[in-house]
Amino acid sequence: MNKFKKYLLVIGLLLGVGNTILIYITFLNAYFNNMKTIVLINEFGEAHLEFVLIPILLALNIISTIYTLGRFVNER
Repeated sequence: MNKFKKYLLVIGLLLGVGNTILIYITFLNAYFNNMKTIVLINEFGEAHLEFVLIPILLALNIISTIYTLGRFVNER
């Protein structure tokens, strides 16, 4: 596997972990604050950039996960 694929794989997997941590922190915030929380998606004017980047990062994460699972299943 060349270096580019390795870096892409690591980035994709780390993004998946990062997204899971973010969702868990948001859940904990709501859970410990009377089951309510407010998520501001454009506090710093970043919503348009996130609108473009999040689907790209999600696709990268899915591809990395499928590739990793494929290698794991095919190992002997």
